[in-house]
Amino acid sequence: MKFNLFNRHKTNDKTNSIEVVTDSSDYSTNDNDYRLVFNETISADIDCQVISFGDLTKSKLLDRLTIYKTENPLAILDLRYSYSCSYKKEAIKFYRFVAVGLSGFLYLYDLSTKSVVLFIDFNGYFDGFTISDEHLLVAYNSGIYCLTKYGQIKWHNNNIGLDGIIINKVENGKIYGSEQIDPPDGWTDFILDIDTGNSTK
Repeated sequence: MKFNLFNRHKTNDKTNSIEVVTDSSDYSTNDNDYRLVFNETISADIDCQVISFGDLTKSKLLDRLTIYKTENPLAILDLRYSYSCSYKKEAIKFYRFVAVGLSGFLYLYDLSTKSVVLFIDFNGYFDGFTISDEHLLVAYNSGIYCLTKYGQIKWHNNNIGLDGIIINKVENGKIYGSEQIDPPDGWTDFILDIDTGNSTK
């Protein structure tokens, strides 16, 4: 189930929050009613679990993602990094995980262990998520990662795209999409095998 972090705005006296409520019927345990709150303006008070990445001594770039179970905060993630490219923010719940894509990075949070179990620096920019059965496809400007329902990288194809990738559909074991290989108008179609990530053309 997919939800974009910019769908609905909520304001309180400390911060401008962007809140998304999601139906958790596809989640594989009885833990339902999860909610993500992304705060653009950060409060200095941190009294919950904090997970950080990157060289924090040089970076002033920070995003915070709060994951709630009903009314109780499950985790607050401070996502820090040393640079920012494009600034798309998106989250998706995939089996027991919450995947967060923002700027040039992927964070995979395990709801069962309450920890970030995978961090990827694309050295580019995040494009979007696509779920197909037991696969989570993570597109960025010049490639695609395929993650399994266990949070592991099944394959990585970095030989497609240059300045953007769009996944149009996944059908009959094939990934159909478009890649930008000659900006600004040089889009061409591709077809990949869902099990290997290899081109089928």
